[in-house]
Amino acid sequence: MKKIKFDCGIYLGIAESMISRIEEGKVKIIKSKTYNQNSTPTCISFNMKSTMFVGQNALKQKKRDEIWTRYFKSYDINTFSEFLRTIGTDTQYFSNNMKRSYSSEELLGYIIKELRSYVDDDEIESAIITIPAKFKQNEMNAVKRAAELGGLRYFELLQEPIAVSLAYGADKRTHQGYWFVFHFDETSFNVSILTQDDGSMDIVDTAGDKYLGGINLDNAIVDDIIIPQLKQCYSFDGIMDDEAFKQAIRNKLKWYAKETREALNQYEKFGICSGDPIGQDDEGIDIDLDLRISLKEFEIVSEPIFQRAIDIAMNLLVKNRLLTEKIQCIYLSGSVTLSQTLQRMLKSQVIPTLDTSIDPITAPAIGAALYSSVHEKSIYLKQNVPIEKFVSAGIKARIVIETLRDEYACYQWKDSQRANELLSHCIEMSGQPVVDDSVQNDLLFHIYSQMINPDQGVAGTYMEAKINCN
Repeated sequence: MKKIKFDCGIYLGIAESMISRIEEGKVKIIKSKTYNQNSTPTCISFNMKSTMFVGQNALKQKKRDEIWTRYFKSYDINTFSEFLRTIGTDTQYFSNNMKRSYSSEELLGYIIKELRSYVDDDEIESAIITIPAKFKQNEMNAVKRAAELGGLRYFELLQEPIAVSLAYGADKRTHQGYWFVFHFDETSFNVSILTQDDGSMDIVDTAGDKYLGGINLDNAIVDDIIIPQLKQCYSFDGIMDDEAFKQAIRNKLKWYAKETREALNQYEKFGICSGDPIGQDDEGIDIDLDLRISLKEFEIVSEPIFQRAIDIAMNLLVKNRLLTEKIQCIYLSGSVTLSQTLQRMLKSQVIPTLDTSIDPITAPAIGAALYSSVHEKSIYLKQNVPIEKFVSAGIKARIVIETLRDEYACYQWKDSQRANELLSHCIEMSGQPVVDDSVQNDLLFHIYSQMINPDQGVAGTYMEAKINCN
């Protein structure tokens, strides 16, 4: 048995992803190479030359795609995002340029491979990968397959609320009660109640809305602030009556809305100026954006959306029969939690103790890196030995099957058909009683290895300690 340390932490988000590691005793978010940004858009695009773009370049293409729709062109979809929503399902994303479909796992694998490429001085082979607290087994299995496709040899999954809590140092504090992890990003919202018992953090319960995010705020700014102001200066009735044109205008305006929302996280007002016309109105007049939006206007349209998130959090307390007095603090996570409006509402309606000591956008990635630095993975390495040697040594097939039965039921085999073939092979070739426990252990190890990696056999295959073959 051998123990290895993990190279890094990876945060996989529906909208953005990050990679982080410990360098000289401190957490470092590894920035993207081309744009030098902490986060990488979880977005993939394929052009007509069959070139793949990952991250920011793919997101730029997505913006262009959305703008092109206003001209009613038959525009083939070759840019994909939010595929983390469909992980663990049989959803396929067809690219006309590539003449093939991609699964969510394949696309997510490209994101992981891109993140690994940001590290120049080392080859990233192992990682702690964050996942939402509510992920089911099929979704977790799919993330593991994506990790393999992304080039990782060793990896473990860490629930995001635990990662965020680690980032804020919850493991080093003496929590006598409970705390919230309030995660609100561009595409989704979830809240978790956590507690600490004998130094171990536990998720008591979690709830959320996977379609409640910053995009809801952007749409509200467009529909209830920007377009009404534009109607005062331009003729918009025809555009608003045409659903295709209306959606095209909204798609273009939402990027200005996002910029406005982010500015109003800390300022009292913000000015929008498009520079170039964004299109023409019903009378053919160029539409120029030159607007001023105040924090008060923003709060009128945003508070109902924020209230939905707070209501989910409060209902979670009721469900678990907890009073707000039992909640010691709220750890913020996600870009939307930077909003001064949301923070004010949380303080007044939940508890006044908000921890704002770190950047909530990078919190999950920071926690993943911290966990990777102290967590080790136990692995097994053995040489390739033909299965016939062990079977002919006298291993009873029924003993092998009985020993494997429980593991077979819960372990996710990469190729169940191959596993069944191997077990059948044991039955056909066995016939003598067990003569040596070590031989039986070696046979079990061999079968596990073949199940997990049928192409490479045992040689070079590393096993998890939980298999417990020794």
